[in-house]
Amino acid sequence: MAGLGSLTGSSAPSFFVGTLPVVVGVSSSSYENESDWPPVHLLPKVAKVFDITLDELMSAAEVEVSEPPPVNKRLLKRLEVVEKLPAPDQKMVLRLIDTLAAKA
Repeated sequence: MAGLGSLTGSSAPSFFVGTLPVVVGVSSSSYENESDWPPVHLLPKVAKVFDITLDELMSAAEVEVSEPPPVNKRLLKRLEVVEKLPAPDQKMVLRLIDTLAAKA
């Protein structure tokens, strides 16, 4: 991942004008045509989204992106089932998980 300076022009993925403004909490309309840039006070949020430092964000140098942790697919499938349960049952399952997690 390169610094903010190399993310302009036609090479900027749609993420930077669609998803990123929502995550950071700004309107994307003025960024789509590059007539404006996010305010400086939002740069820490942008850096946090990408899990990089502000220095790395502002640098033109390449930034090494770490691999996400492995995902337990069995656990995710079970959580998807829990999402479909009625609210009282979801609360019960979450209380059980919280209780067990507190013991870890």
